[in-house]
Amino acid sequence: LELPQTEIIYVLPASILCILLGGFLFSVVQGIDFSQLSSSPSKRISNLSSAQELGILNLTQYLVVFEGISFFLLIALIGAAYIARSRE
Repeated sequence: LELPQTEIIYVLPASILCILLGGFLFSVVQGIDFSQLSSSPSKRISNLSSAQELGILNLTQYLVVFEGISFFLLIALIGAAYIARSRE
């Protein structure tokens, strides 16, 4: 696969950034102690507002789902920017 010089200028930094962000996400997930998550988190956080409850649930019990959705949204934004740029 032979890439022009201008393509390499964009591919190499993007690849490095993806590897760094993937490593960071992996280290965050590995640092979570899943054994301390209770089976019913609503009992732990019943005195908080609904926005606080949602934030705590997203970053504890539903972290993998939350990160997966954010990854797909990022891909959609990059795709939309690529499509918009190619039409010009």
